[in-house]
Amino acid sequence: MRSALCCLLLTLAGEALASSVQIESTFVPDEHAIVGTMRMGWDSSPGEAWFALLGNFGREPNPYLSPLAQDGSYVSGFDPAWTVIERVAWSTPDGEEELPFELHPAPPTLQTYSLDDVLLRVELPEGEGDLLIAFRTRFPHIWAGEPGRLGDVYTWRFGWHPLPASPPMDGTWPLLLSAHDYRVTLTVPAGWEAALPGEVTREEDGERTAFTTSFSAPVRSVSLFLAPKGTLRRATVPLQGIEVEAVALPGDEDLVRALATYLPEILAYYAEKYGPYPEGRLLLVEHPNEIGVAMTADGVVYLPRWLFRRFDLTAGGILSRYSRYILAHELAHLWWGIGIGVDLDAENWLSEGMSQYLALRWYEDTFGADGGNVFQLERHGLGEELVNRQLGFMNLRQHMTELPYLQTAFTGFDEAVVKPGGEVRYEQASAVRLYDKGYLVLRAAASLAGEEAFDGVLRQAHAQARSGMFTSSDLQALLEGATGEGWEVFFSQWVYGEAWADYAAAGMVRARDGEEHVTAVHVTRAGTGYMPVTVEVRGAEGERSSQTWDAGAMSATIEFRTPFPVREAVVDPDHRALDVDRLNNAWPRRFVVMLDRNELPLDAYLVQPDAATEGMTIRYLDRFGWGVYPQAMAVSGWVRYGREWTMTGGAAVGETLVGAISLTRHLWATPRLGSAGTYWEPVGELTFTVARQPLWTLGVELGWQEELARAHSGGLSLLWIPPEGWKAELSHTQLLGLAPHLYLTLTVGVGLASPDLPSAFLPALSEFRTRIAGNPPHGDRKAFASLGIWLPPLRPDYSLGGAALVTEVRSRLYASLARLWREGEGGEIIPTYLEVGAEAMIQVEALGGLLGFTAVVGIGWPLSPVGEGVLYLGIVGL
Repeated sequence: MRSALCCLLLTLAGEALASSVQIESTFVPDEHAIVGTMRMGWDSSPGEAWFALLGNFGREPNPYLSPLAQDGSYVSGFDPAWTVIERVAWSTPDGEEELPFELHPAPPTLQTYSLDDVLLRVELPEGEGDLLIAFRTRFPHIWAGEPGRLGDVYTWRFGWHPLPASPPMDGTWPLLLSAHDYRVTLTVPAGWEAALPGEVTREEDGERTAFTTSFSAPVRSVSLFLAPKGTLRRATVPLQGIEVEAVALPGDEDLVRALATYLPEILAYYAEKYGPYPEGRLLLVEHPNEIGVAMTADGVVYLPRWLFRRFDLTAGGILSRYSRYILAHELAHLWWGIGIGVDLDAENWLSEGMSQYLALRWYEDTFGADGGNVFQLERHGLGEELVNRQLGFMNLRQHMTELPYLQTAFTGFDEAVVKPGGEVRYEQASAVRLYDKGYLVLRAAASLAGEEAFDGVLRQAHAQARSGMFTSSDLQALLEGATGEGWEVFFSQWVYGEAWADYAAAGMVRARDGEEHVTAVHVTRAGTGYMPVTVEVRGAEGERSSQTWDAGAMSATIEFRTPFPVREAVVDPDHRALDVDRLNNAWPRRFVVMLDRNELPLDAYLVQPDAATEGMTIRYLDRFGWGVYPQAMAVSGWVRYGREWTMTGGAAVGETLVGAISLTRHLWATPRLGSAGTYWEPVGELTFTVARQPLWTLGVELGWQEELARAHSGGLSLLWIPPEGWKAELSHTQLLGLAPHLYLTLTVGVGLASPDLPSAFLPALSEFRTRIAGNPPHGDRKAFASLGIWLPPLRPDYSLGGAALVTEVRSRLYASLARLWREGEGGEIIPTYLEVGAEAMIQVEALGGLLGFTAVVGIGWPLSPVGEGVLYLGIVGL
């Protein structure tokens, strides 16, 4: 049924390809709107036409989000987007005829709110004619700036006009962008300018400028980029056969121009391997968003201002290589996802995973595949030395692509790369699934087919489907044709299925046979899927010999006869297969010692000496670790069990033995967020602790925190110290939205303890900022309340001499009230405590934006008992 449905949808999309699309439009800045008329012509009427009004997905606010989450999308509170149809007509040489039209809701396949009037249906008269649709589309004010505006810059990549679409069938609606012969005229008033893709001409008078753009071949979108005059700084980069235009925002011209010079070599690389770029012009545009979103549309690549503001942060050129990788990924979309149409709902891996594959191929061919290949700086300086120590180990493929997949699989959030949004079970991991796992699946396929054969498949796909649609089954058919082998098992396991595999080198036996060294390597496999993998043995002088293990059986013994003695055996040494655990891939197990810079091996224990205690720690990723500290006479350890449990413990010997062991249950929720899939949010932890410090204590702590559907946090703790007594404390903070980015927080807390509990364990005023004269107050009972007002943030993007960047300053006013009671001898009277204060949370970034922390600066005044104001400073999140 699904195959028949896909064929029908592709047939409908293919019929629409014959249609030309002409748009006459005008930008109205005062209304933040585009007003236009779209004309589609047919030699023979198809009977009906469907269009998507994608702007109406943003007409209503998301009712499921908290004010905090909502403000993460909108600059000044909810701001609607919409597309209104003002008129529909049928034009023939005999004149125009008004046509009735229907507006239908979209099925909840992409989101579950604001679905009304998303689909437009028009019944067409018979014969030859043109369909005219008059529309008006509004740009919302959002942080991403697309589709919408950010400040005075307006961007809309696709769907700002009625988008030719296929109708929903059986409740499903694949997001397919079909290619058309577009010709767009955009008129902007005096004082405005536009950067448009395609072959552009302009006519200007004193009141307006008219831009007209067209393409040499059908395209899937005509992207808009509008700004006040003087905002866009342009430069042309010469490239044989293609006009490359760089468009920068004020202050970043030099960096954008410099990055544009890398376009020719990347484009030439792709053209040689996968076919030529079909257009004669390409735009590289700096986009104003500060959330780091890069984007592509036909003929244009948008890179975020976030990237250029951090390009030299802390160290000169820290993001030089990484920015080129981002550029390569976005350019790859001109071949995949834009260059070849795919279902951006169910099969977006063919867009994002394939672009990741093309970009990493170029990157590793340019900078090498092994070792630290991301942050390698050739200058000498304090910042450069810091980068080398902290980030010099990072490998683009291993740490930025494979590691996210390993972590997702370990926490049980892995699922098939082909899946409609409504069936996605772990939506919070969708980026890893589509980008990273998608890349790993394609790299595995290229390994099996051979990279040259795989490049040929991609070149053939691009040539055949440039103006059409492409599916995973099409990729499978091309691979079978190129290799002469069946790929059904691979696709059923790794593309459509949820297979996993863990390959391991389990041991080896060495012997001599005359001049030959005979080594029997025992290999194993666990999991529900497999693919052939390489088994390699290595000698002391770098000698190597390898064989292929088909991995069909769960274990095997592979014999090697070599002229050198074997020291090590490795399964899948080049990381070609999807493997959920790399630690066991080598025999004997590997150890990497971290000395003068950070390390993060995926296939070895990490050993870190501790000079202060003359001890060391040994760990593997975020899965387990332990430490031994002889000077302190102490040990520690921890182990993580998937997404659900973590156990930690430690002990030390001093005057007596002290220590603790804790078991933590990680809590998750699946809130309704308005998306079609299921999203998992970490919402708290429940921890059980047994400790001797030196008193024996038993403790239970429950902490909770939510931000998406609700914004609140709190905690409950229970402590028993036999036979001394017990203590219980409870606190909760609720956030309420007063206005956009203006929040009221209310915190309440209580504490209760047995009277004979040692004073160090009694409830105290840890929430207060001011210093109370004498010993910090504590009591058997406690009541606490605090009221705070968070003011709208400032976003200065202020550089601290190039070493760091202040990105946000958020201020808070607060008043706190508390009362303590103390029973026991004399029944001590403890006064009511009251303080007021103000503080600022200053977000600072360094190391190219990869290191962030928050500085807290505040002042508090004690009003009861009356005291002196206190200035306090602190750093959190470092």
